[in-house]
Amino acid sequence: MTLSVSIPTVTGFLEFRSLQNGNKLFVLGANGAGKSALLHHIYQQLPERAHKVAAYRQTYLGSSTLDMSGSQYRAATDNLRKWDRNAQSRYTESQSGYSRTNRTLAALFRHQRGRDRKIAAFVDGGDSQSAELHTRSNPDPFDIINGLFESSNLEVRVFVRPEDPETIVAQRTTTGQTYMAEQLSDGERSALLLAAEVLTAPDGTVFLLDEPERHLHRSIISPLLVALFETRPDCYFVISTHEVRLPEDCGPARVLLLRGCDFGADGVANRWHVDFVPADVEIDDDIRIDIWGARRKLLYVEGKALGPDERLYSALFPEVTVRAKGSWEQVSKTVEAVRSESHLHWLEVYGLIDGDNRDSEDIAKLKAKGTDVLPLRAVESLLYGGEIRNALARRQAEHLGQPADELIGKARQAVLGNVNTLKPLTPVEQSELSELVEAADIEGVVAKFPIGKSSIPAEIAKCLGYTGRKQYEHAAFTRVNADEAVRDRLIEACGSIAATLSSNDDTPAESKIGDGTGDPATSV
Repeated sequence: MTLSVSIPTVTGFLEFRSLQNGNKLFVLGANGAGKSALLHHIYQQLPERAHKVAAYRQTYLGSSTLDMSGSQYRAATDNLRKWDRNAQSRYTESQSGYSRTNRTLAALFRHQRGRDRKIAAFVDGGDSQSAELHTRSNPDPFDIINGLFESSNLEVRVFVRPEDPETIVAQRTTTGQTYMAEQLSDGERSALLLAAEVLTAPDGTVFLLDEPERHLHRSIISPLLVALFETRPDCYFVISTHEVRLPEDCGPARVLLLRGCDFGADGVANRWHVDFVPADVEIDDDIRIDIWGARRKLLYVEGKALGPDERLYSALFPEVTVRAKGSWEQVSKTVEAVRSESHLHWLEVYGLIDGDNRDSEDIAKLKAKGTDVLPLRAVESLLYGGEIRNALARRQAEHLGQPADELIGKARQAVLGNVNTLKPLTPVEQSELSELVEAADIEGVVAKFPIGKSSIPAEIAKCLGYTGRKQYEHAAFTRVNADEAVRDRLIEACGSIAATLSSNDDTPAESKIGDGTGDPATSV
């Protein structure tokens, strides 16, 4: 099958000039980025080939029994396909009276009966060899579905009872309990309907799956999709999802990152802000997932996911995706790895690591490779520095009924009274610390020494009425988010990284795959 799709973007067109059987494209983007609108746009270009599975799809079954005649099935198929071309089909269902779930179950029955009739015709004609060959090459669709369920960790099987060939029943694999298919759980019904739609579609169908993860846990939808892809290698799949790990689970995968869309006067999306990530980007899986879930600017920092570094810098730079990457060495290596990948030219990636008393030569080398250095000892220098410390003291004064100046003074004394827990220190550092303490230079101590491993943070928290570091830091992140003045001063304290992150426009030209200017077509 050779089919082409064109996606209008803010800079031209993104051309998928040759859709190859067995390939898949994942579409990622936040709510409102235009994922469903994009799938509808693709459908309009391939109305006779495409098959939409909408995000708002109904999953309940009116009945477990086939209640649609052949003529009704054909009318439902025709009417629903016509409706899917309508712009309204992006967000609402047809009011034609035909149920998609009934039509899907009818298609499943028709598929099974067509197979059985062909086998029977071979047998009746005395051609047992052809009957056996057709049986092997065309398994019973219910057997295929049950195989899909088994590979997807669903503990249920579905089948048609010989004594009631127009009714689907289900059976728990753990208990043997049997019941009607309409009594399946939401997730099980969703899996059944999705599998039935994929299995019964014509050869060469382009499936447009909008949020297939609805009603299904990732541990189920990932293996289910992989199995469906393997079952229909003759088809092409475009999958819109919020689950950023789904493409990796189903990899290798091409990924289209939607940043937003523009609408025409008629209220219909007419162009998209997109970036394209090929399947052959040779980077670590975790980095790939970072990229799929990132804005066009990505900042790697030290520490753990949702740790102090990631949370504070996310609050300070809300227009940038911040990801913690462990040690400073890991941050630097990750930044270099992503920057070296030419396919990701649209992505601006930077690193920010603790100062840790680095010399100017070391800082220059790191900056040359994209990793900036905090002009303070560590992230705790920001979290427990005077800007946040005093802001929290003033806030706590209202709750504790104590003068703010008194709380600020206690916090300052907590620093001076616990400098002996700053270990280990070199003789030079010890001398500098003594000078700072003698001068009562609290901010100098916090800025230049590794207070994170001392008792200073816990004592500051206690002096301000918090139960410990965790509660203090939670309050600090809340304050940074709520107080623009505090946030601006902390951003300034971060040094040159703030200017770096704000220096470039966040809307670079989209990556292009064939721009319609006569360059060779690219298979995607």
